[in-house]
Amino acid sequence: MTKNLRWAFAGAIAAFTAAIPAAAQLEEAVREAEGATASARASQDRIDELDEARGDIFREYRATLQRIDSQQLFVDQQRVFLESQRNDLSDLERQIEEVDDITTSLLPMQHDMIDALAEFIELDLPFLLDDRRARVERLREVMNNRNVSAAERYRLILEAYQIETDYGRFLNTYEGPLTNDENAATVDFLMIGRLAFIYQTQDDSEAGIWDAEAGDWRSLDGGFRPQIRQAIRMADEVTTPNVFLAPVPGPTPADGDGES
Repeated sequence: MTKNLRWAFAGAIAAFTAAIPAAAQLEEAVREAEGATASARASQDRIDELDEARGDIFREYRATLQRIDSQQLFVDQQRVFLESQRNDLSDLERQIEEVDDITTSLLPMQHDMIDALAEFIELDLPFLLDDRRARVERLREVMNNRNVSAAERYRLILEAYQIETDYGRFLNTYEGPLTNDENAATVDFLMIGRLAFIYQTQDDSEAGIWDAEAGDWRSLDGGFRPQIRQAIRMADEVTTPNVFLAPVPGPTPADGDGES
């Protein structure tokens, strides 16, 4: 081999040997670039995640602020409500004190009302006396019962007054003994409101009208008996309402026949 050829061959080997590290460096650079790209992509993904999380946190923050505002509004409304309740409570306490005062002053008035009712019954026509007197006694028992409220007592007293008022507005009849004698005959009583209080035996053989001035019964003429029986049947709703003639109390006639 000539000298020049040897040098050319040696140069080629040297050049090839020098090219190997350069290729390795290029390959390393490519790997580093790819690694940097992957790292950048991961970083971007992380940034995107953080940005989305920041958005979620911001939205949650805004929602929390809205809830706080709503809660504050609710608290303010409750303060107003509680203040109103305190005012109402003060008013109620004042009213309770007034009710106690009214109840104290009402008690004597209720006793007076019952006494007046009892007196009225004794001065009135003597119909249904047992029932009416018993009603007054029940009222007196109610007044002594601490478990009955003042309002309930007042209601019962007014109810008793209303019953007495109704007696004077309607046609009523009932059966009962003419006197307190245990052997007294049972008769039909007729109440023409408070205008007249009449009795008639059940065989229609005798009739009488209460004379308030005399405080006793006064005999009625037989001519009234058919009309009285008709009125009794009307009061019993056995027959339809109709016009009837009835005696009314008044001075005893001079002839003493007892008709009014």
